Amino acid sequence: PAVQQWRVEFAGKIEERKKHESATRAANKQSSAAALTRMNQKFVEKCAKNKAENDVEDKKVKQKRDATEAKLSKKGQPPNWNVVEELCDLSGNYVEGQRDTSRMRGVLLKLKTF
Repeated sequence: PAVQQWRVEFAGKIEERKKHESATRAANKQSSAAALTRMNQKFVEKCAKNKAENDVEDKKVKQKRDATEAKLSKKGQPPNWNVVEELCDLSGNYVEGQRDTSRMRGVLLKLKTF
């Protein structure tokens, strides 16, 4: 009888543990779904924000490009060397690891002074 009583008690404990485990799993699953929803919503908002910022930056770049193209000399006109300053970095700053463009810069400055 003691063994039977222990088996009944043990089966009850196991059943109780299973109920507790299933309740815990359900709660974890629900909280995980909520967390995924929040994360997805933040991702969508961030993508929309980045798209808006990129659109604004793209418009600025296109306006700058169009303004520079308007300044370029037309066919048959003498070259407009003032545009070279806008298109090239003539500051003379050399950054380690990049190409040394000092000779090209010198040639462009000479052509500009003609």
